[in-house]
Amino acid sequence: MKWCYIVVPLLVACSLDNSTEDGNKAAAKATASTTDGTQPVAQAVDKTPSLKKVLDGGFFYPQWMDSSSRYLWLHREKHRGLYRYDRSTDEIDTVLPSSYVVKRVVSLDGGKEWIAVMHMFLKRRRHSALLYAKNTDKPRTVVQTAGPLKIVYQRGPWVYFLALEGISAYHIGRDEVVKNPPGRFAYEDFDLQMRLYSNGRDSVLNPFGEGNYIWVQTHPDSALTLMHKVGHGTFIATLEGDIVDSLGHVLAPQWALGGLAVLGMDAYDDGHRFTKSDVLLYHLRSRKLDNLTAQLHQIALYPSMSNDGKMLAFSTPDGEVYVVDLSAQFHTSEQKNK
Repeated sequence: MKWCYIVVPLLVACSLDNSTEDGNKAAAKATASTTDGTQPVAQAVDKTPSLKKVLDGGFFYPQWMDSSSRYLWLHREKHRGLYRYDRSTDEIDTVLPSSYVVKRVVSLDGGKEWIAVMHMFLKRRRHSALLYAKNTDKPRTVVQTAGPLKIVYQRGPWVYFLALEGISAYHIGRDEVVKNPPGRFAYEDFDLQMRLYSNGRDSVLNPFGEGNYIWVQTHPDSALTLMHKVGHGTFIATLEGDIVDSLGHVLAPQWALGGLAVLGMDAYDDGHRFTKSDVLLYHLRSRKLDNLTAQLHQIALYPSMSNDGKMLAFSTPDGEVYVVDLSAQFHTSEQKNK
């Protein structure tokens, strides 16, 4: 395997933010949850999918970054650094080194552009930055702020983010940051409350009352949102907080197949380490829950599915990264009707 390095000049010095809670902790907290109501039962895909290990260890949270399924975003443990893996050449580019904590990457325009949140410590105080780049350019800082920052929604040219001052948005086409921007979506705040942002107004939702709400993700093209209430499970709700569907023990949920399905994992741990996990896909129209990795033996964590539903990627607790070709084994009526 060849290794390539992109030298990224950053405007600030930083050190690793060890206080940042990583995705493993959030998932481990949710694994002990119970679910309410009628839950779909996961059905194993009847054929063993084609599986390929692309990295032997040390990389986590794979994410497809382009519509051709050629490139994957990757991180080191606890979201350290940002790496770009090219499946066609088996090369890895270091986009941001492991001294940075990169919590979320959003690919734009079919993977031609991207935006991400980076955390750092400056003079013993936590700072965050919103980075933007075209794939051929070096990333630049759009916003830098003291305290936390996270991307909460993206639609069209607008990338919405939450800081201590509230909701703002970066408009990519105009290259400007707007406070109290237009838009309507649900999100989780820094205290893990579920909230509704609506054109400058902000209110608490919390449909199950007080508690921790994680993995809130509003559909980019509809008035629905995903959410996971610790102790209850994962649900699809309206932006007013009314429950539409209950998915049960689906962790790290995300919209897939253009919003026709929800991708997640069925993970369990012993309090220290993940012991079992499969990749689940829930179809909104048929309300069918498929186990895409039931025929495999790997502990499949934090999956990502390509836009066409043919390619799946996941990592293991040891940082092995696998790519699964589902094109011959798995086709849904939703995909065929697209």
